[in-house]
Amino acid sequence: MRDWTKLKAHKLNTFPSMKEDEYESLLDSMDENGYDDSFPIVVYKGLGDEEEAVIDGMNRLRACIELNEVPLIREFYGTIQDAVSFILRTNERRSLTAGQKAAVILDMNDVVDEIQGYKKQAQQSGLVQNQQSNDNEDFDRGVTSTPTEDTVRSADIIADMAGTSASTVKHMKAIKNNSQELYDAVKDGSLNAKAVYNQIRDVEAKAKAEQDNDDSYFLRKNAAKLVETSIS
Repeated sequence: MRDWTKLKAHKLNTFPSMKEDEYESLLDSMDENGYDDSFPIVVYKGLGDEEEAVIDGMNRLRACIELNEVPLIREFYGTIQDAVSFILRTNERRSLTAGQKAAVILDMNDVVDEIQGYKKQAQQSGLVQNQQSNDNEDFDRGVTSTPTEDTVRSADIIADMAGTSASTVKHMKAIKNNSQELYDAVKDGSLNAKAVYNQIRDVEAKAKAEQDNDDSYFLRKNAAKLVETSIS
């Protein structure tokens, strides 16, 4: 028998948690009105998982555990792509910044790995050639493709899935590669992706100007200050 109090978030469930004031509002509503069965906790067993995990409803599950309310659990059946589409669709009304949307997809590591697999497959089969551009240096070089001649880069695929721009995806990828702390701050809504990315570029430019072999030194030195930067 399933112990619903032990359910964890699925690895594809990468949306940031509710802000505390939003969660408190949910908690108060559930405490006053009880659990609403029209919003079940949805679980999925995929990607080689030994146990099912939550793809929708972690905030509701947290509230149920806190209030000792028994939730309705529904199982989701389908492919990984089906699960991703479901997760994005059920969260599309949440007020997220462009950077947060990009982070949601980037953190779906298995999805990103699959996209990169398409690129490798296409390159090995000779269907596509590596392409380089200045603004692509912050993301993965080259192009990604399904086994057809209609190719599209990884950033474009991820941007389309997230409902944001390819440039935002590249910015978030660059931020993640440079500082997990800053990336997490953008993902939780504390910082603005473009502002942080520009700060990183400025720091790296200064590092190069001073001919420092450790390119990440100045970024690490300024990371704490950048975290305090508010969204403009």
